[in-house]
Amino acid sequence: MASPAKSTELEMGPREGEFLISEGNGRISRDEIVVKDQTAVLQTATVIGQVAADDEYNQLTPGAADGSQVAAGILYRRTNVNGQSARALAITRKAEVNGLLLVWPDGITGPQKTQAISELEAAGIIIRNQDSGQ
Repeated sequence: MASPAKSTELEMGPREGEFLISEGNGRISRDEIVVKDQTAVLQTATVIGQVAADDEYNQLTPGAADGSQVAAGILYRRTNVNGQSARALAITRKAEVNGLLLVWPDGITGPQKTQAISELEAAGIIIRNQDSGQ
């Protein structure tokens, strides 16, 4: 009996910073942040919100009341926060990004996404190439 064939296909998310179309000179668009302890690996281009109580960040959480319901930036690279807070790099201002590559929370509604896009634009992050399903 032949053994089952092994898959050689690799699953890859967006590459580090791939979502960026342009950003401000130097590192003006980027901030080093701390991503709050949670059980997750947050992918490159994850939209994030800032938790007001401790100035740490989470994945955007519509419906929360801790600050993470307000879009405050986009993770520049994949970040493992599996059980502990982790340092990360985020785009927080003066940038254009490809909206088709952004990682939104599961279950986000059209109006919640529209609100988050407005919040990012208020911070100077312009979303280009938005999907038509929002």
